[in-house]
Amino acid sequence: MEEQIKRAEQFAVIGELAARIAHEIRNPLASISGCIQMLDTTQNDEETSSRLMGIVLREVAHLNVWINEFLEFSRPPTLERQAFDLVTMINETAEAFRHDEAMRNTSLDVTTPEFRQVQGDPVRMKQVLWNLLKNSSQAMPFGGTIRVDLRDMEHEGQSLVCTSVQDEGTGISPENLEKIFEPFFTTKQGGTGLGLATSFRIVQEHGGSMEVESVEGRGSTFNIYLPQTMEGR
Repeated sequence: MEEQIKRAEQFAVIGELAARIAHEIRNPLASISGCIQMLDTTQNDEETSSRLMGIVLREVAHLNVWINEFLEFSRPPTLERQAFDLVTMINETAEAFRHDEAMRNTSLDVTTPEFRQVQGDPVRMKQVLWNLLKNSSQAMPFGGTIRVDLRDMEHEGQSLVCTSVQDEGTGISPENLEKIFEPFFTTKQGGTGLGLATSFRIVQEHGGSMEVESVEGRGSTFNIYLPQTMEGR
């Protein structure tokens, strides 16, 4: 009976996953199909044909992004583990992000100590930080300041380093707060709902955890907790 219940739960998860995938793919395909049908009747209207072709290309690009992010989420992360300086990774990522188009009306303040060593994959952790910075900038359509800081803490006798990414954006409603790390959950137009889920998984693979604090209309703070190595301070 326990095996049957477990199997039923697995099929339920697969069914929900399949339904969400179908939903994500069906809408762009319907848009592409409609545009192609219209293109057949607007061959002599260059302006309309160009506009329709633009929609097709945009929807194809959206599908490509969605599929890539889904594959990234569905595969177990491959980590190239090594001891690395988290401070250097944060500062390099922040400097690169300051040149991103998303930072046009946004400033980025970084406060870190001189050195904090952790064990893991710096490329994967850069992916996590970049995703959080991107989400923060998108949460502030009229501009603002993103603050990144690093602090030490102890938890159950373990030395941790906490990386916080704080924005002044729209915040997250209480009913959405508990769903924020679920796959396919998103409140962004055109979002895949896989970025935070993938980031959460990467942090877990590093033996860490991620939490979020948010107040609607005042902003959000994402905290990443990672264990320090013996040479971390």
